[in-house]
Amino acid sequence: GEVGVAGLTNQSFTITPDIGYLIDTVYVDGVPVYGVDPSGWTYTFYNVSAPHTIAAVFVREQYEVTFSHSLGGTLTVIGGDSINENTRRVYYDDILEFSFLPDEGYQLSDIQVNNISVGAQNPYQLTSVLQNTTLNADFEVLTYSVTVVKHGFGTVTPMAAVDSSYFTTTAFTFTPSFCRQIDSLQLDGEWLSISNPLEMSHLVGSHRLDVYFGEVYYTMTAEPVDHGTITLPPPVVCSGNAVFGLKADPCYSVGHFYLDGEQHDEYLHYVSSDSMRAIVFDCRAPHTVSATFIQKAYTAALTASGS
Repeated sequence: GEVGVAGLTNQSFTITPDIGYLIDTVYVDGVPVYGVDPSGWTYTFYNVSAPHTIAAVFVREQYEVTFSHSLGGTLTVIGGDSINENTRRVYYDDILEFSFLPDEGYQLSDIQVNNISVGAQNPYQLTSVLQNTTLNADFEVLTYSVTVVKHGFGTVTPMAAVDSSYFTTTAFTFTPSFCRQIDSLQLDGEWLSISNPLEMSHLVGSHRLDVYFGEVYYTMTAEPVDHGTITLPPPVVCSGNAVFGLKADPCYSVGHFYLDGEQHDEYLHYVSSDSMRAIVFDCRAPHTVSATFIQKAYTAALTASGS
């Protein structure tokens, strides 16, 4: 447009680029002026005594965005003009979108733009760039914790794993008390195969390990016998007593009792003429029993009468 100026007075013009733009060239009376500040400039006509012209040419401002990341993952970028694998050239109104892919066992922990944290947004959009900019992504190793809950009599070592690295193996060792055994293991309510020690790794977050100790029971067996039967007890708890029933066939009686191949008649207790009970005290292992039955002998008395 035109501006009226009184003769022999001064007239100033201030040139201000829009955001995202710079002054490229200023022409005064059709001649380029040197030394112009691209971000904004003022030119003054002094003692105006004739018509003059002033014009300005603006250009979009470009900036470089340089990006990097730590070990533990990769990033991809959409938008801008690629300068090299780690740098994009952008205009003010361009959008750069960064996506982050952690490696196994890692997570995105933080993003810094010009050394200022912007959190761990994934994806992250960089907009309204007005200066050369740096972006760095940090990845960190995932951690896990395991809380042990013990049921019954026994010990677990350790009783917890706190903030263990995803790649760290934690070995839990189980020591049952006397006459106890590991009955079962559960991780977060799911049954595990019994293993001692139990090794854990490659976990994320908080977990619960339930360890169940139970009583030990022993199953008794009997060898085949002749002329009688052996009645076995139900499974016997460790350190408990096992009671065996021995019953002879008609015309037979209980002879001897054998425990794991050795004769132990001292365990026999009389019940009736053809039955006995064998009691084995303080069982700490499964046993195999046997018995012999002997035929009864009768004495006949003869009495003679007459002459």
